[in-house]
Amino acid sequence: MIQLDYQWPSSFPTIFSYDKNLTNKSADIIIDRIEEFFSEYYGCGAYLMPSGRSSISLLMRYLEFDRNKTVFITKWSSNCLYSCIGPYSNISTDLVDPDLILANHKWGYKVNLPEEYSSKIIIEDSVDTIHSEVSSLFHNNGVAEIISLPKIIGSYSGGLILTKDKNLASYIKSQQQNNIKLGCIQSERRSKSFEKIDYKLEAWHCFEHINTSLDINALKDIENNLNNFFKNMLLISNRREIVLEKFRNLSLDKARLGPVVVLPLSQFSLIDKNKNKNIMVRRFNYSSLLNKDLYEKSYILPTHFMISDEYFKSLLDLVIEC
Repeated sequence: MIQLDYQWPSSFPTIFSYDKNLTNKSADIIIDRIEEFFSEYYGCGAYLMPSGRSSISLLMRYLEFDRNKTVFITKWSSNCLYSCIGPYSNISTDLVDPDLILANHKWGYKVNLPEEYSSKIIIEDSVDTIHSEVSSLFHNNGVAEIISLPKIIGSYSGGLILTKDKNLASYIKSQQQNNIKLGCIQSERRSKSFEKIDYKLEAWHCFEHINTSLDINALKDIENNLNNFFKNMLLISNRREIVLEKFRNLSLDKARLGPVVVLPLSQFSLIDKNKNKNIMVRRFNYSSLLNKDLYEKSYILPTHFMISDEYFKSLLDLVIEC
């Protein structure tokens, strides 16, 4: 099998037929159903946005951030964070008196904020986390928690802002679907990009920071993939147990399920070095504290629902403890 970036379900193309002729007459009804699904599960307000990127950008606007202020993000962060924060504020990877801290719970592994930073504005970045226990929400008392739907249910678009703040919730609803023409353009671009089609308009990310709308195509796709939420949760949980049976010294947080398990190269190796191109290697911070850098190169073992049992097993069999 040719290796691809298998970190998330969104790395895998799915069959979806984009229909330009659909209207948005029933958009509010579908939005309500999707938000109700997640609000009931999380036990707090869950508000639908076009993506995780657009969710963070909306929060930047709500908080009235500008170049007078600085947002902290961790090193080795994805480019998407620069593209959705950069248009509004300064970005730093040094935790030196920032105005806002983005607590990045990468791949479901939670991070803790030192006490001296607890008075800062905090956004919990849990884009690829499934909270199997909702008590794990708002781990650092953040004003909001961000989820990316492509990363947890495999839809081609959609993000959630989870919050208990009524003023923020009111602001989100006032902005939702207020630029539907852009939303339609972005939806088509994203659908083509998600299908891995060579398409001249696939550069959707350039405008996503100002997008607040989802068209009917995107909404129907999200609704059709809602069942993947529990399917993914169960499969990740089961595969984690298989991993823990092989590597008994490994520790995993049962309350937060990520799409991969990280295995540091200092403790794990490959049984066949000739197959090292079959498994991804990325840097991961093994400190649970945001102000400490303990990055190591690590194998990442995918556990999400878009990975077949055969492929999961082949990668797991490849890894051994040093």
